[in-house]
Amino acid sequence: MRNCKAMIDARRKKSQAVKQRVLETVKILAGQGKPLTISNIAKHAHVSRVYLYRHADILSVIEQARSCPVSHTTEVLLRRCADLERKLATAQARCRHLEFKRIFLENELRRRNT
Repeated sequence: MRNCKAMIDARRKKSQAVKQRVLETVKILAGQGKPLTISNIAKHAHVSRVYLYRHADILSVIEQARSCPVSHTTEVLLRRCADLERKLATAQARCRHLEFKRIFLENELRRRNT
């Protein structure tokens, strides 16, 4: 009897861990702006598609995430936008530096030719 209880408890813990892994996967994929398809979620969570279809509570979370991806997607887009702005500022600074260098070299060339 004790072994049965221990086995049942272990199975419950494992099931809960798998369910938590799937929910975390949904959160991560939504945050990254990736498609929330059953196949994609199953692949990233290392579970079967059948597992997802058999758990109505998980399916409802997936549907909610599909209907409200704006907040996660907005965060991703804001990070990308900030990254692009930094890269643009770096490129603009480089352009200014090269422009000053071009002017300097043209002046040097003129000075040497006169």
